[in-house]
Amino acid sequence: MTLDKMTFLEVLNQAQDKDFLAEVAKFTLERLMDYEVTTQTGAPYYVREEDRKTYRNGYRERAFDTRLGTLNLEIP
Repeated sequence: MTLDKMTFLEVLNQAQDKDFLAEVAKFTLERLMDYEVTTQTGAPYYVREEDRKTYRNGYRERAFDTRLGTLNLEIP
């Protein structure tokens, strides 16, 4: 993820007025997808390495329906 993404503590602080579990689920799912892409590409976002297998091409937004409601996720 980019450096301007929220940290977990920022999500907790902002979730006071929103649905807490939905925000935590969104945060967790986006971090898991980012980790999966990092392992597949061989390098984190914005890092250039010779061992890199492929390149990233940004994010796209997708709606993910859960019991917590619809989560708008950024899919890498």
